[in-house]
Amino acid sequence: MKVSPGNAQHQGDRESQQDAFGFTSIRDAEFVGHAGVLMVLCDGMGGLANGALAAQKAVDAILAGYQRKTPSESIGRALERSIRDAQRAVEDVTGDGKQAGTTVVAAVVAGGRLYWASLGDSRLYLCRGNAPAKQLTQDHNLAAALQRGLARGDLTTEEAAARDGEREALTAYLGSPHSPQPDMCQDGMALHSGDRILACSDGLYRGLPEVTIARVGRGKDPMTAAELLVKAVLAQEQPHQDNVTVTILDVARPYLPKFMRNPVVRAVAATILAMALLTAAAIYVAWRLQLRPPALFSSTARVAAPAGTVRPVPVATAPAPSPPPPPVAEQTPAPAKDPPQPSLGEILEVAEKAAKDARDALIAAENRARGAVAPRDRIGAQEVTEAVGEVRQGASEAEAAARAIRLIADLKAADLSGSVGDIEALKHLVAEKLKEIAVQASGKAMQAVENVPAVPPPPIPPPAPRATLAASHPQQAHRGAAAPHRQQRPPPLPPGQR
Repeated sequence: MKVSPGNAQHQGDRESQQDAFGFTSIRDAEFVGHAGVLMVLCDGMGGLANGALAAQKAVDAILAGYQRKTPSESIGRALERSIRDAQRAVEDVTGDGKQAGTTVVAAVVAGGRLYWASLGDSRLYLCRGNAPAKQLTQDHNLAAALQRGLARGDLTTEEAAARDGEREALTAYLGSPHSPQPDMCQDGMALHSGDRILACSDGLYRGLPEVTIARVGRGKDPMTAAELLVKAVLAQEQPHQDNVTVTILDVARPYLPKFMRNPVVRAVAATILAMALLTAAAIYVAWRLQLRPPALFSSTARVAAPAGTVRPVPVATAPAPSPPPPPVAEQTPAPAKDPPQPSLGEILEVAEKAAKDARDALIAAENRARGAVAPRDRIGAQEVTEAVGEVRQGASEAEAAARAIRLIADLKAADLSGSVGDIEALKHLVAEKLKEIAVQASGKAMQAVENVPAVPPPPIPPPAPRATLAASHPQQAHRGAAAPHRQQRPPPLPPGQR
């Protein structure tokens, strides 16, 4: 993330400026790579000269101490070490019996994270989005201590009110007789693009609410924003205005043209972009569907094969990886070639011949069935009738298969077929089925016809007188009387049995 600094300062109504601040260099790429960018702000106290000197000594000690950071040292440890250096520097100022001390707030932006350390009542704020400025540091003064005592139940409201006049008294600062324990964030807080980190003395936040601090602090570039904040607090014309100091670290956001900074314009642009992407996706899908051939004979449309028939496996369409070259010493035997499959013309010839043979067998069976009309031959006639039905079914299947083959040929010619492997498998199965139908139909029909016994011609009796023949052979006379009935033709077969 690119970090840009900004700062502004004003003396206010005080006789001197006791605030001090500083930044590490943003041009040292090697140092910024492992240490980031540091800003530090101190608000001196304890007298005119002593407060200003303590603040400046603390800033110089922290900048010098942090710049000794090595890549192996963590940012949190470097900040803590720098605070101890500043404590010793302020103690040197008070070594001659002078009363001096200073607040401090130090913040580092490195690797997209924020680290800080603070003592006293100088604050660190995060300005993000449209939210009010968020205070990140903890105040070390009596007012904050009283609030914590009330929250824990250690103090009553009356006891806290009795010390109301001492609320601004600091409880921790650099130069304190006791070893200070700074408020620190050593692990870092994640930052977003466009965030602004703002450090300030109490002269700013005692005159401006956090909403105004965020609104003004987000505008313009960091330097201009800092100047506008100082002008905004001075415009309040508060009595006894304290020193005002503001420092800013800006985490740069991606560049946007001026017209794109409007949120409404950005929303409309995002909607148009989404619609364009959806339209492009729909056009691509439609284009792909038009290029894909219709699945007329896909792998899901299977042809029922007769029992015992082995279905050929279609050739896989995915390219197989190239096999490694065989060793020179070994000779890999060539794979056996598959027997050639019949062409479309050959299959058409087989289909037409099977249909012709079935029709011929049908005609022969019908002729023989019509001749088997004697009562003693009715069993044979029934067998022939059943054979005729089978032959009719075989002929119908043969003609249907021939039509299927012609359909395949038409689809092949029109280049609308599916997988070549499926077509070859279908051709093979239909050819085998046609041969089987032709053989079974012709064989059954011929066998049924051959099993019908021939009808012998009726015997011719010798001439004799009618009376004698009836008297000597009454049974033969009876058969002779019924003979004309045998010469009558039977009624025609029903249409379903022809």
